[in-house]
Amino acid sequence: MLALFLLTAIITLLGSYLYIKLRYARFGQYAHMPQLPNHLLWGHLKVFGEFIRHRIHDRHPDQIFEEMWASIGRPPIMLVDFWPIIPPMAIISNHDIAEQITKSSKSFPVSTPKSPTMANLLPLLGPASILTKEGTEWKDLRKRYNPGFSPQHLWSLLPLILESMEPFWNHLDQFVASQQEFSLEILASNLTFDVIGAAVMEVPLHAQHMDPTKQGEIARIFRELIQTYNDDKNDLPWWIDPLAFLKRHRLARRIDLLIKNIVRRKYAELKEPDGNQSRSILALSFQEMETLTPQLLASTSDQLRSFLFAGHDTNTSVLQWIFYELSRTPRALKAVRDELDEVLGSNSDPSSICITLAEKGEHLLPRMRYINAVIKETLRLHPPAGTVRMTAPGTGFSVYTSTQEELRRWTRNVPVPKNHPAGPDRLRRYGG
Repeated sequence: MLALFLLTAIITLLGSYLYIKLRYARFGQYAHMPQLPNHLLWGHLKVFGEFIRHRIHDRHPDQIFEEMWASIGRPPIMLVDFWPIIPPMAIISNHDIAEQITKSSKSFPVSTPKSPTMANLLPLLGPASILTKEGTEWKDLRKRYNPGFSPQHLWSLLPLILESMEPFWNHLDQFVASQQEFSLEILASNLTFDVIGAAVMEVPLHAQHMDPTKQGEIARIFRELIQTYNDDKNDLPWWIDPLAFLKRHRLARRIDLLIKNIVRRKYAELKEPDGNQSRSILALSFQEMETLTPQLLASTSDQLRSFLFAGHDTNTSVLQWIFYELSRTPRALKAVRDELDEVLGSNSDPSSICITLAEKGEHLLPRMRYINAVIKETLRLHPPAGTVRMTAPGTGFSVYTSTQEELRRWTRNVPVPKNHPAGPDRLRRYGG
């Protein structure tokens, strides 16, 4: 009898303790931060689901966050509590606060630490990816690859990039002729895969075949790997969906093997006495490397995978937004066409234009000032990349509002839009 009483008492005390802890975490710890009504068990998952049901169900989560933010008056910062799926996070919509979080500080001389929530992307990026590295490791990788992304070097890659364009415009012509609806995302994504393969590795990935069975193996498997992340269980523990977890790692191992084979081949070609003078970003990164060590091979493979993922995702997004914004802004579309006629002439044949740009692109493209403005405005309205930062409790890291109000506890897990507009009428939350 005594044992039963003690067990009941322990369970009651433990239940009370857990209830108090959970109640404080949901309603007390971040009560000072602007947020939608929180649920004791589900946090903001419940209200997030309600916003999903209001409109098209499969719209991007960023749009849902923007609707949530607008519904509470567009504050400079908004708490979103999805624990235990991910830690509570503060979504920043203020340029000054975002700047404080991403720049170096006395506590963090290089930059505020990146959030460990990117760990689930390691099969896609690789464990040594520049996207996950911090401090001096990140700086060393930037130093190694920066020359390949300099404007002068990118001009030299323009002919390689233009060679990837023909399948893209052929597909567009075919769809226009048939008046068939099509997904611009697929065409733009396949194009950017081929462009990145050409510019980064000087390797044809053959990604633009409409029949996936005829695409190159890297492009085909990479897309299949990305599809394993297109699921609402993406952030849950691996044991919730072990089959997806195993498939993800199997595909990642195959891509890693294929890319390492390319790296070995390109390194051997570069080091031959009469080897070709490749212009690729990969070749440029090898210039000061005397030996292809296993560590260098693994790191290089991870950076190439990161370029493929981050590059194809961001460029695909920007291309779609550009076409969308031009389609709904006839004045801007006319200005773009007028500038193209002025710079390139009235000949609209794509093959002729590619030849002209391959020969004179370094002089012609800087004259396209209006098109450059269109690209920048699209990036302002629809920034395709960003960062998530997290500081551990006790670090003393603080940020301040324009009135010097301290926001010490507002910076634990903070998604910060990379190209965020300073105006008060926009919010974009991007993890990664």
